[in-house]
Amino acid sequence: MNNNVVIAQYLINLHDAQRSNSVATLSDGVVTNIKKMVISSVARGSRVVLITNDENVNIDIPGLELVVEKIPDVIAANSMYFIRWVMTLQYLYKHPEFDKVALVDATDVIMKKAPFFEMKDDVLYVGDEQADLSSSIVKFEKTNDEIKAFNEKYSYLQLLNPGVIVGGYNIVLEFLEIMCSYILQDIRHDKSFGSLEMALFNFVVYKFFSGRAIHGRLVTTLFDQGSEDFVSWFKHK
Repeated sequence: MNNNVVIAQYLINLHDAQRSNSVATLSDGVVTNIKKMVISSVARGSRVVLITNDENVNIDIPGLELVVEKIPDVIAANSMYFIRWVMTLQYLYKHPEFDKVALVDATDVIMKKAPFFEMKDDVLYVGDEQADLSSSIVKFEKTNDEIKAFNEKYSYLQLLNPGVIVGGYNIVLEFLEIMCSYILQDIRHDKSFGSLEMALFNFVVYKFFSGRAIHGRLVTTLFDQGSEDFVSWFKHK
């Protein structure tokens, strides 16, 4: 069996702080975008898994494996942008047979080249944006003092985007475990986080994967530019 897998999440009936709404079902537009992601990935030899929290989701796309994961009670009242990482870690724990893993946004990412034949297992590959850590999405995001101080100190670093994350199973698992440890610590004790994870994501990658992370045009096209090239593994918006 092919153990190189692309994993995306689509959560139902949870408030989306970035878009100020709650999605009760899969719209035709969302299905169309997920289909593009699935077709582009399957055509390049990848398995594709879509994690959802709703057993009533009805989506039939050839090559797509639909997985229903229960949202853990400890995080059920939290933001969907934190819930998705805990659910993905929960799912990966069940599948140690996976070899290489790509975590992608379900509705605005397509695979352009197969990454799994070019990547190194012990490197974490991530998306980025044409901005730095002084960007408003990080600067004004509610987070804890440790993360805020780190991102302010290194505000000149390029802004990383969690819409694409690629690596061998072990390094992706390590990344998720660190992300989720901060999320759960905040839920149980600190209660400092807001609704978005950009500040946390950049902090985790730069602090814990320094020298082991790569971003740039090898990984993704220019973010939100609709750009095309013959180099990038993924197109992100």
